Amino acid sequence: IPEDLPDAATLLVAANRLVQIPEAAEREEALQTLFKLVHGVLANPEDTKKRRVKKANETFHRKVGRFDAGLDFLRGCGFVDVDDAGEGALLSMSTAYLVRLTDAHHTLAKAAADAGMAVPPLPGASGGFNPYQSS
Repeated sequence: IPEDLPDAATLLVAANRLVQIPEAAEREEALQTLFKLVHGVLANPEDTKKRRVKKANETFHRKVGRFDAGLDFLRGCGFVDVDDAGEGALLSMSTAYLVRLTDAHHTLAKAAADAGMAVPPLPGASGGFNPYQSS
């Protein structure tokens, strides 16, 4: 595990705090947005755009950024706070740690399922090994 990557327990603590968001619609929106962000990186780990989030983005702030647990979850995934040369604060992931991102999906999925919420499938998860599919 790289030194700059927070302990994986950060994901569990943050996910459990996320499912405690009192308003059901806000809770659902926050979790679904986090799934989309994690899945975006998992599906395209080389795409730097998928590994950057502008914290000042109004939509991001409304859905996730205003919740400390949401920011903590993203930091647990490997995002770090950076300043983008005058463009405002960013969460950026210099390296996509696929194992950590997969763990993030499963951690968030368990917390969501335990709370009775819908869980999207892991990107590329067809349900089994396909020896004819290139990796």
